[in-house]
Amino acid sequence: MGIRLSRITPVCQKGKQAESFRTSPPVSSLKGYLCSLNSKILKNFLSFSTAMSTLNFTARLVHPSISAICSYHNDGFYGSFTPTSGVVTIFGAGGKDGKAFMSKVAKEMKKKGVWSTDSPLHAYRHELGHAIQEQLSASDSNYAEKLKMITDFRKSILDDLTKLPERDIIKEKAKILSVYGIDETDDIDEFISEGIAEYLNGKPRSTAKKIVNILLGRG
Repeated sequence: MGIRLSRITPVCQKGKQAESFRTSPPVSSLKGYLCSLNSKILKNFLSFSTAMSTLNFTARLVHPSISAICSYHNDGFYGSFTPTSGVVTIFGAGGKDGKAFMSKVAKEMKKKGVWSTDSPLHAYRHELGHAIQEQLSASDSNYAEKLKMITDFRKSILDDLTKLPERDIIKEKAKILSVYGIDETDDIDEFISEGIAEYLNGKPRSTAKKIVNILLGRG
């Protein structure tokens, strides 16, 4: 597909290849955009987790944070989440050109219909969606039921897509959510993460709204 968002974090080389955000402040080359990025994503996460409070979700929540900003290696991976550590890694956002690079990628991916938003924060929000799913699976006693509802919802979308000419399917996937989110060969978690990313971006379309409403117990 060209652009992928992986849940498995490749090992980043130390030094110039990665900048730690867990215990040390951003270095000068990462100031501005990355400081803003870290602030915005945590605000988004706190806002979402507050909405989850009725599910006793926040009590057991370990906030994920940007652990590393790694170089992009022309392999189609722009973000990853590691469940065992709660670490999110972003690829290509570092250095003085990081904001421009991530903005360009996001706009291209949205234009192609691959991502559900054109925000430079999209890769992080998508991986944040995986972190939210991981926490809900461990802390929400109704999560299995909600997951089935979302799975059935995606199946209904896929069933409707089979009625369309093949040339129209990609355009319709982009209209509904995204090509990456509506892929019958992928697990349901990509569908959910794309919905969460769009929801956190603001003004979500109906599919993203329904995904999040189900997670919040409103579905």
